[in-house]
Amino acid sequence: GANIILAAKTSEPHPKLPGTIYTAAEEIVEAGGQALPVICDIRDEENVRKAVNEGLERFGGIDICVNNASAIQLTGLSRGRLYVLIPKPVERRFSRITF
Repeated sequence: GANIILAAKTSEPHPKLPGTIYTAAEEIVEAGGQALPVICDIRDEENVRKAVNEGLERFGGIDICVNNASAIQLTGLSRGRLYVLIPKPVERRFSRITF
């Protein structure tokens, strides 16, 4: 029985993907786990803080965090540098990746 926080920036289903965070949470519960679906835009520090606090309140702690957020750029990238901002609640630093 895992305790899982499902965070997504919307509760609307994707037109090409089945389900939402709520249907995923139902499947987790049906499998014997506990789930907390939370609307959270990780680009907003206050949203992240709220999601973390809701998880702490519900489950008493967070053991593992998997960030599967992504962005798609449908144009080509030129050779250069990519700067990645890691949200302050997670880690207060910038990472620089050269590609």
